[in-house]
Amino acid sequence: MASPAKLHGPYYRWTGTIDGKSTSRVITKELAEECRKRISNYEKLKKEINRMLDDGIKNAPWNNKDR
Repeated sequence: MASPAKLHGPYYRWTGTIDGKSTSRVITKELAEECRKRISNYEKLKKEINRMLDDGIKNAPWNNKDR
């Protein structure tokens, strides 16, 4: 019931760990979008690393039946 009326959200939050303590911060829409991009890039990188590890283990010399 503020005068003038205040609009509601959306509100963007970052939650993580700083110095071993869980914390949450209100961030801008732009920063939230940058976080989404970085998280997406991180997930793609993790997927690629796991694929490379799986390929490396599958093709490891001790798995080669020709020897």
